[in-house]
Amino acid sequence: MTTAQYPNRDALWQGLVIYQEQMSRFLVYVLRQKPGSRLEQTIANSLTDPQRQHFADKMRECDGDVPRCIEIGFMPNLVERNWWELFRHRFDQPTIARNRIRTIRDIRNELAHDTGRQDVAPEKAQARLYAIAEALASINRPEQAGEVLAIPVDTPAAGPPPAAAPAPGAEPAPQRAGSAAALKPWREAIRPKEDVTEGSFQEAHFAADLHKVFNGSAPAMYGDPLEFFHCTYITSGIGDLLAAATRRVNGKGGNPVIQTKTGFGGGKTHSLIALYHLINSGDELLQARDAGIRDDMARIMAAAGVDPEQRVTAKVCVLQGTWLSETSDLVTEAGDSRKTLWGEMAWQLGGQAGYETVGAAARRGTAPGGAELDRLFRLAGPCVILVDEIVNYARNADLDTIATFFQNLTEAVNRRDNVALIVSLPVSATEAAGERGMEAMTKLENTLRSMDVMANLENTLNRMQAVTQVAQTSNDEAFAVVRRRLFQEDCDDAVREATCQAFYRMYQRGAGDYPAEARETRYLERLRQCYPIHPEIFDRLYDDWSLYHQFQRTRGVLRMMAQTINRLCADDDQSLLIMPGNLPLSENSPVSQELVRLLGPQWNAVMG
Repeated sequence: MTTAQYPNRDALWQGLVIYQEQMSRFLVYVLRQKPGSRLEQTIANSLTDPQRQHFADKMRECDGDVPRCIEIGFMPNLVERNWWELFRHRFDQPTIARNRIRTIRDIRNELAHDTGRQDVAPEKAQARLYAIAEALASINRPEQAGEVLAIPVDTPAAGPPPAAAPAPGAEPAPQRAGSAAALKPWREAIRPKEDVTEGSFQEAHFAADLHKVFNGSAPAMYGDPLEFFHCTYITSGIGDLLAAATRRVNGKGGNPVIQTKTGFGGGKTHSLIALYHLINSGDELLQARDAGIRDDMARIMAAAGVDPEQRVTAKVCVLQGTWLSETSDLVTEAGDSRKTLWGEMAWQLGGQAGYETVGAAARRGTAPGGAELDRLFRLAGPCVILVDEIVNYARNADLDTIATFFQNLTEAVNRRDNVALIVSLPVSATEAAGERGMEAMTKLENTLRSMDVMANLENTLNRMQAVTQVAQTSNDEAFAVVRRRLFQEDCDDAVREATCQAFYRMYQRGAGDYPAEARETRYLERLRQCYPIHPEIFDRLYDDWSLYHQFQRTRGVLRMMAQTINRLCADDDQSLLIMPGNLPLSENSPVSQELVRLLGPQWNAVMG
């Protein structure tokens, strides 16, 4: 194969050589910072068995020059397996950066294995060089990124002049590359899940309920650990929570008290369910047939610094404020009331023996002291206490007693190195349900916050943070959450690529008609990742509509998009992408009703 015969393939190889040299040095620099592990061992532990052997062979050939031994095919695993601990804060747009590293691996594999008789199409070669340049820019290699962009791409002799740019909002005209077929509707490339197309999904399925998971009455998508993780995209916030709790119960440090605090529908309960399944069904998840679940679990264990083979078995306690009540008639096997938070917690962690450690306080309805809680945790061993929707319970109880209980509980948890307390609190009066709820929430927040002061006074190495928040799902993560839940896994990559390229070219040609960001190469990557939904839908829903306190953010987006996709399938939609204009806003449609609920009844006339 010569440059004269295949100039664009050669151009891509030039770009990949630059990329391999710079990215490998960057990866080595970051991987060296992993505590308690030699660089070569960190790399070997992150690779598959064949890759590990190949790496060892190359180390012998290259006299131990590590960067030279890191091939492009190794790079996604090196980043993925060390993502939460080392890499996730290294990029301005972390999700895009991860996907770009995978894309460049695929580019390299395609070039290496495709020995066909045709050169790479100019537009395809240019887009791939842009992707390589963007990856280099993301690791602060502007000179090398410029070198890649300067690599010439061979373009055929000019034909007829290009057509004028379409009007803003119009779909791209069908494009052809050689003998390629015209662009195809999104429905021919990717299929929604059956419950979405059939309209059999239930809104309640989008509202996670931790207690239903705990008592076994939740639908499979929440109650079955394998099904749950199969449908769940592990955002950075969820990953942080799972790693922190795993680290804690295994006695490897970390914050003893974690407060998850996000907006309405922002993923608090979903995060707690993920942790419940990890603690309760860890072995099943680590050995899952689904490679994606196994990879997620491996990343979590690596971020926690825990060997999966040596992790401890822990108990999990669930205190759900919408289920517990001071008037509850639930009792232990000995007939003792479980209506207090501490009585229920002790019974879940240790049965009747556990209950007896706090029994005197539970029977009187007074908060247990530190000595009683210490006895409980010694009996229970490693454990995680999940507290959700607690404001609902506290606003109908004696707030001073509840605050005293949480003060004593957080101090007791801090004294143990294998107990984690995770508390979910709302962020607004809307969720706290009024003035009494806000008073309860404020007292609980102050109790949690005081733990930071205590930790400083004790001057321990393992100081607690007052509030460790589960991060909101970012726009870049939102599409992955929606796609995982609403669409089948299989996607026709060729159709997706052709459509995304066509839209990107349209934005390039219509410089005065579209936002400047739509002409950046990273927008092409966003089109690919959001497919078949246009990125603008996510931006508007997450940036604008989430300002309404009643809009449930990720849960609201899931519900609205499920309703939209159901309607589009029923109407045999032939659009290339699901655009903002595709949202069904006719009178009485579920989407229009949702918007009117947020905006007010005066908008009924507009929606009709």
